[in-house]
Amino acid sequence: MNSPFPTPHDDNKVYLESSIASPLAALWEKFPKLPWTSNGLRPLYPVWIEKGGVLIIGLNPSDNPGHRTWTSYKPDYKSAGYFRRMGGFMDKASSAYQLLLEQVLEQPIKQLLIPDKLECSHLDLLYLRATQQKTLQAQIWGLPQAAGFVWEQLQLTKQLLVQAQPTVLVIANSFGRALTGFEKDPDTSTNEWMGLQFSAVPDYYGAYRVIGSTTSGHADEGDARKLIGTPVFFTGSFAGTNRRSPEDDAALAQQLAASYLQEADSHFERWQMG
Repeated sequence: MNSPFPTPHDDNKVYLESSIASPLAALWEKFPKLPWTSNGLRPLYPVWIEKGGVLIIGLNPSDNPGHRTWTSYKPDYKSAGYFRRMGGFMDKASSAYQLLLEQVLEQPIKQLLIPDKLECSHLDLLYLRATQQKTLQAQIWGLPQAAGFVWEQLQLTKQLLVQAQPTVLVIANSFGRALTGFEKDPDTSTNEWMGLQFSAVPDYYGAYRVIGSTTSGHADEGDARKLIGTPVFFTGSFAGTNRRSPEDDAALAQQLAASYLQEADSHFERWQMG
């Protein structure tokens, strides 16, 4: 059984089964002796992600005993735990956006290309199943071939980002800062990982901007360059081990909503009319 969820066609979504299922299966076969591939578990990913919305990015799916036959899932933001906490944050950001939108629409000259609501979806950087992040990090650095296994997953994720064309990214994991490329050493190029480069300082809203993209030290050309200009917020995980302050979440939701509103026109023109 792959997934109990149907996947109807919607041009506003990227369906991961058709986008990355085949290369992930090949990757699992390429690295058969790692802890995440030798136990019979296959990669796991959401059924779909929104195009042009806010994309909240975690680290990896947990190893849930009840989902071991699944290869894809539909996030339930009303359930307990991780997704419920994320759903609560999404609701705060959506409410903050609606308040800002009402103010814009009251102006004599309203912007015509602004979305009427803030669309959020979730994606993990990796597709391997692991529950303890500290153990996962130690294995990535300590096991032969593990870093290469992770690197190849990150390149697939970068392709998904290009397809999804997010208006705003939220990296909701401390290790995710390193894996996206935020902690790359400019002198030695170590910690390149996914290969995104970011502005040295955040913008007015608190977001860093993607300013470039590389793969194995070489500048990306073509579609990957379309990510340049995307605002990115970095925050902690929604996992239960991370204590998220309601006040900090409210402040981040406000920043995110303002950034999304600010980006709407330019994003539409860049992606839909370019």
